[in-house]
Order: sequence, then C-alpha cells, then structure tokens
Amino acid sequence: MASKFLRRQTWWLKLRHPVTGQVIRHSLETADSARAELLRKRIEAELALLHPCIQSVEMATRLRTALGLNVDPAPAPMASALALPSPQVIVPTLPVFPTSRRTAVDDAVSAHLRFIATENAALHAANKVSMRRRFLGAERVKKLGGPVKTKRRRTEDGKHAA
Repeated sequence: MASKFLRRQTWWLKLRHPVTGQVIRHSLETADSARAELLRKRIEAELALLHPCIQSVEMATRLRTALGLNVDPAPAPMASALALPSPQVIVPTLPVFPTSRRTAVDDAVSAHLRFIATENAALHAANKVSMRRRFLGAERVKKLGGPVKTKRRRTEDGKHAA
C-alpha cells in the first residue's frame, strides 16, 4: 500500500515495490492534496498490475479489444518511472506437512488427563479436570483415568471437611 506525505509543501509517495520489495520514495510533484490522492490511487492500481500473480494471467486479445485496451500494452508513464528491473521471481510451493498417526478422542483425553496430573499443582489439576468433567461427563473422565470426583461433606460448623 502506498502512503503519501507532505514534505516542504510538495506531496511525496512511499511504497514497497510488489516484485522486488524495495521501498520507493518519490515526489508526486504537486502541492494539491486532492491531485496527490488521485495519483496515489492510480499508482497503487498500476503497482497491483505488476504483481507476479496478475502478470502470469493472460487476457484474450478479443477481450482486450472489446475493452478498448491496447493489444500489445506499453507500460504507463507513471509505472515506468517507478518500475525497477525485476529479478527472476520464484513462487514458493505450499509446505507439505508430514502425516501423523491419528488418535482416538478417548486416547487423547486420557493422555491429556495424565499430563494435567503430572504438570500441575493439586488445586490447578482439580480445576482443569473439573472443566473436562463438565465438557465430557464425569463417567467418561473417570473411565479414561481421571481422578474420581469425591463428594465433599460439610462438618457440623458448616465448613467442608478436608
């Protein structure tokens, strides 16, 4: 995206070239902010056309003629002022993720409950296991190796027994 800024009553443009990635600062040679904004929008549109993805798509000659475009388009004057020699662009391929073995939900929950018990303090582990009980059900957590939910009884003075 191009940004415009004012330097000594003249509007300038700062942008990153879509092919080379080089930062370009160039004067728009105007003091009028409306004209500078129009120039900024035009330059952004022309730079978007320089992007390798768009350059690789060819338009049919009949379509170009119907739209009133040049059959063999010449670079626009503003784009040629900002155009840099483009290096060979190599488009990276998508990474291939290694396939891992799939695990049943019960096996994953069981391993997670063991992890909670070994890596957390007792109160934190109890809190996390209670959340799993609400999500999975108390019987399923008990069956998968989670701690048994104990009923806490109140003592005569109204407090919970330890």
